[in-house]
Amino acid sequence: MIIKKIIIEFTDNPNDIRNNGEGDYFVDSEGNKVIRAYCQDATDKWKRWAFLCAMHELTEFELLDSRNIPEHIVDEFDRWFELKKLKGEPGDHPKSPYKKLHRSAEIVEMYLAERLNIDWHDYFKNYAIPEDFKYDENYGKDKPS
Repeated sequence: MIIKKIIIEFTDNPNDIRNNGEGDYFVDSEGNKVIRAYCQDATDKWKRWAFLCAMHELTEFELLDSRNIPEHIVDEFDRWFELKKLKGEPGDHPKSPYKKLHRSAEIVEMYLAERLNIDWHDYFKNYAIPEDFKYDENYGKDKPS
């Protein structure tokens, strides 16, 4: 499949992201690669944090594609991770089928954070969906459109 476009979207609604995280990627019905990142508000800090997340997701997606790892493999593992209610990120789990690629994307993310003068520890600790956010009843059931 030829990818028509790469679309990067920032959203303030965590229901727009399929996994229990801050970023997501998928190929939409028109053949576009879509990257989504959570952005709580329009402050410069949050926009830059969302940018970092989006670059991580884009890098990870491209690395998966370059190794012919299908998107559904990542989706299935991420769903398993959520069902088990495991802590941390699915890509960091020892059984993750994309662990090395996730780590490579994180290295790119760290590099960009440094170049943008973003404190990595502050970003890593505080860039998150609020713990008291209530997901709707259809959350995660279908791929976003």
